[in-house]
Amino acid sequence: MTLCLISETFPCCELPSPVADLSQFANQIETLLPAIAHGSFDRRRVVERVIHDGAGTARGGRSTTVGPSGTMRGSMIVRTTQLTIPEPFSLRATALSHGWHECAPMHWCDAAGCLQVIERDGDMPVRLSMVDAPSRGGQARVRLTVEADEISDNTLSLMRSRAGVMLRADLDLTGFHALAAETPVLKPILSIGAGRLIRSASMAENIIKTICGTNVNWAQAVKMINRIAQLGPYIRNHRNLNAWPTCGEILKAGDDYLLGVARVGYRTKSIRAFCRSVVDGAFDPDALDAVARTESTDVLCKRLTAISGVGPASAAFLLGLLGRFDKVGVDSWTIAYTAERYFNGRKPTVRQVEKLFARYGEWRHLAWWFEQWQQWETAKSMLNGGNRHQGPRARRHQA
Repeated sequence: MTLCLISETFPCCELPSPVADLSQFANQIETLLPAIAHGSFDRRRVVERVIHDGAGTARGGRSTTVGPSGTMRGSMIVRTTQLTIPEPFSLRATALSHGWHECAPMHWCDAAGCLQVIERDGDMPVRLSMVDAPSRGGQARVRLTVEADEISDNTLSLMRSRAGVMLRADLDLTGFHALAAETPVLKPILSIGAGRLIRSASMAENIIKTICGTNVNWAQAVKMINRIAQLGPYIRNHRNLNAWPTCGEILKAGDDYLLGVARVGYRTKSIRAFCRSVVDGAFDPDALDAVARTESTDVLCKRLTAISGVGPASAAFLLGLLGRFDKVGVDSWTIAYTAERYFNGRKPTVRQVEKLFARYGEWRHLAWWFEQWQQWETAKSMLNGGNRHQGPRARRHQA
C-alpha cells in the first residue's frame, strides 16, 4: 500500500529502496495528521490514495493521442515542451541548491532525476515534471511535461515560463562562472553544473516560505510549509498534490488553521499581514522581479524588510531568488560557518563576515552560498560522483 501511495504521488519516480519508501510515506502521513485532526482534510481520500490500484497516471498508464492538445494519460491531458539554459547547468544541482525541493508543491526524485511541481492556472492545478534532456550547442536542455484537465497553448506557454523562472533559466551567470573558475573554493561546483538557485515562480510563495523558515530548524519549517500548501487546489484524484494557495485562500483558512494545523506559531501575524496587504492591493509581490531589474539593491532590500517577518538575512536570501547577489545574509548559520572556517572558532561580527565576502563583488551571495553548500551531504554526493540525496542540514537562522 505504501508503494501505491508514493507511486501515485510521484509517477516519474521509482524509488529503489523500500526503506526510502517507508520513510517518505511516514513523513507524508505526519504532515497530514494535523489537518485530519482539524477536520480540514478528507479522511476518506487518504484511504483512497493508499488502496488505489495505481491505474492510469499512477502506473504510467497507456497514453492515447488526442490531437494538437496533447495526449491522454489516465484522465489527464499531457503536453511536453523544452527549456534551454546556458551551460554549465544541472537540473539536479539546481533542484537541490537549497531546501525548497523538500517543500510542497515541489518534489525532487533522485532515482528518476525528476523535479515535480504542482502549479496552477487560475483555479486549475497543473502538474509539471522536469528531467534533463541531451544538451546541444552549449545549451543544456530540460524536458518539461505538463499535465492538467485542460492545456491550451496559453497554459502551456505560461507553464514553460514559470518553469524557466524556477530554474533561473533567464539569468546570465557568465561572470559568476568566470569567477568560480578562478577561485579554488568555488571551482568544484562547475563540474556538477551548480550555480543557480531554485525558486518558486510566485514571489508570494517564496516570501511565505521564507517567513516559515526563520528561527526554526529546517525539518519543522518543511512541515509548516507543507501544511499551508494543503490549502491550494489539488490535482483531481490526487488529494496530496496541491498547488500553492493564493493569499486569499490562506486568509480564508484563518488564524485557526495557521496556528492549529500549520503550527506556524508567532509567524501567524506576519503571514496574515502579508496576505492581507497582497489581497488589498497594497503590495504586489510578483512585481518584484521587474523592480529587481531597475532598483538598487538597497532600495529593493528596504522593500523586502518592510514586510513583517522579513529581517535583513531573509531579505538577502530573497534578493538572491530575485537574481541580485551583491548582499550576503548574515544569520546564525553564516556566523557559525565562518567562525569555524575563517576565524579559528571565534564568533565574527556582521561587519567581519561582510568584509570577508566583499571581494566577490556583485556575486558575493552566490559565492558565499555555494561555498558553504559544498559542505552539505547532497553536494558532497554530487561532487564525489554519487547519486544519493540527503537534504540540507537541519539548522536555525535568524530573520
